[in-house]
Amino acid sequence: MESVTIDRRLFLLAAAVSAVSTAYPSLAQQQADKSYKPKVDAPVFQGSGKVVVIDEAHNNFHTATGRYEPFANLLRADGLIVKPGVVKFDENALTGIDALVIANALPPRDRSSDTAFTLEECAALEAWVRSGGALWLVADHAPFGAATQNLANVFGFQMGDGWVYEPTSGGLTTQIEFDRKSGALGNHPITNGLNAKEAIKKVKSFSGQSLTLPPGGVALLSLGAGAREARSNKDLSDAEMAFKKRQAPMDAAVAGRVQGFALEHGAGRLVVLGEAAMITAQRVNFGNGQSQTVGMGLRSIDNEQFALNISRWLLRAL
Repeated sequence: MESVTIDRRLFLLAAAVSAVSTAYPSLAQQQADKSYKPKVDAPVFQGSGKVVVIDEAHNNFHTATGRYEPFANLLRADGLIVKPGVVKFDENALTGIDALVIANALPPRDRSSDTAFTLEECAALEAWVRSGGALWLVADHAPFGAATQNLANVFGFQMGDGWVYEPTSGGLTTQIEFDRKSGALGNHPITNGLNAKEAIKKVKSFSGQSLTLPPGGVALLSLGAGAREARSNKDLSDAEMAFKKRQAPMDAAVAGRVQGFALEHGAGRLVVLGEAAMITAQRVNFGNGQSQTVGMGLRSIDNEQFALNISRWLLRAL
């Protein structure tokens, strides 16, 4: 299952699901892994009363009762109160929230806008973070980057809105590993944790986009020197063909970009990830009885601890 063929299937499935899920939800083959059980030995927030809201008011592909249910359960296991966010963002809607998670927002179903957020919502979120709020923003491969770019603008960074891939000995992969040996993991409280047990050794992403690093931001997940970003499914196929023929790729080089960063913004904190599956547990079904586990359900990587460390840093427990 750990082959370029499976990578390719995962890419094709994600592209298809992204395009059709808003109109045909039953076609989505990414499902929450119901067998996932969070492992939190010492809950940090037990009895704290801290509230994390996971947005579902912006046509989100990932919600607390859907594909992010395992993620929500992990936060609850750490003692947090998790609630769905069902209203648009303004000053009143953000009152009483300790941390806000926005994952894979999309434009309205009626296509009345090309973006997930109004300019007024972007301004309200920026002001909330600047005054002490904690925002965890996740925007995956196309089309999620374009839908969220106006929110990225107020925090000073750009989304690639494509499909990042890196070369391997066997071909191209959209499933990228970030470890300490390669230098891809940044030096930050999120990656270091409070002790050696909480220190992150390896994080894996599962088909996402690139992000520029804003002024003052700290890279958590840095893309490698050979990383490139395909704009479409066809472009990725062309890149694979060029790789097999040992021809120069045509896609944009994105070395120096990241798939995750942390930012102190005024009195508040912001973490942005360019891939969504890394902080949940999912089963991706390919048909014919074949499937793949992605995200926190893989115990050979540290994605679960990575998610815990992010929430703890945002809420100032790190």
